[in-house]
Amino acid sequence: MAAEALADFLGARFTALGIKHGFESLVSLVAPVANPPKTIYISHPISAYRRLVNAAVAGGAEANEGLWEAGVAECNALPGLIETDGSLVAVMPTAIDELRFQSLANDAERLTQRSPYLGPRWPLMSGGVGLISVLPDGSPLDYASVQHRDLLLQEPSAIADQ
Repeated sequence: MAAEALADFLGARFTALGIKHGFESLVSLVAPVANPPKTIYISHPISAYRRLVNAAVAGGAEANEGLWEAGVAECNALPGLIETDGSLVAVMPTAIDELRFQSLANDAERLTQRSPYLGPRWPLMSGGVGLISVLPDGSPLDYASVQHRDLLLQEPSAIADQ
C-alpha cells in the first residue's frame, strides 16, 4: 500500500509484480522508453488446482511439481506467449503465492489458532528463472529448493498469544 501511495504521489505507474515473474518483465516495466508497456492481469484457476495438491499432500504424497495438473503449466506459460515484443507485461496472481497457509484440522482450531504450516508452492514460471529463483552461479532452482515449508513456527499458535 505504501508503494502504491508513493507512485500515486509521484504520478508514476504502479504495478504489483510477484517475485516469481521473470526478470524480463521487471526490466520492461522500469526501462525508460517512449512507449511504456501495458500491463495485463491474467486471471486463471488457482484454488481448484491448489485444493487437489493439498489433498494429495495431506494423503501422504510427496510435494513435487508432478502433483500439479497440466493446466498449471499452461497458465505459467501464458506470460511467455504474451510478452513477445516488450509492449505487454502479463501480471500473474500466482507469482505472489499467498494461498500457501494450510488450514487447521477442525473448526474449533480454525477459530482460535493460526496455522504456521505452508502448503506446496505454486510451480515457478519462466522455466524456474524468476526474480528470486536463480542460484548465485546463475542456474535455475528446482521445485524442491524453493518450497520453504518450515519457514514459520513449528506448531500452531493461539491467536491470543500473538
